[in-house]
Amino acid sequence: MQIKNPNDQDAIKNSVEAAGEDVLRELPGLTPGQAVVSGDAMNTPALIQVRQRRTPHGAGSRPVIEEWREAYDERQREPTQSESADFGEGDSTGVQSLD
Repeated sequence: MQIKNPNDQDAIKNSVEAAGEDVLRELPGLTPGQAVVSGDAMNTPALIQVRQRRTPHGAGSRPVIEEWREAYDERQREPTQSESADFGEGDSTGVQSLD
């Protein structure tokens, strides 16, 4: 993705400490598959070329919204601790005597 907007370039400059002027000059001319990689494991940002995928994409998209709803609904159905606590013999706080 080419980054031509000066505001976007400034945002990158401010977020990537080691991004020097030479890296910023490269941003508007990035071609498809090129990226600037930066992080704690690198001494300086690197311009890389990502190769085309060689294998078919075998995974489908997960229905994350549906999975989230199911997980949320299950949590709503679980009894709360106060509903499921069995206090046995003793007072309402669940404290039993040792006698």
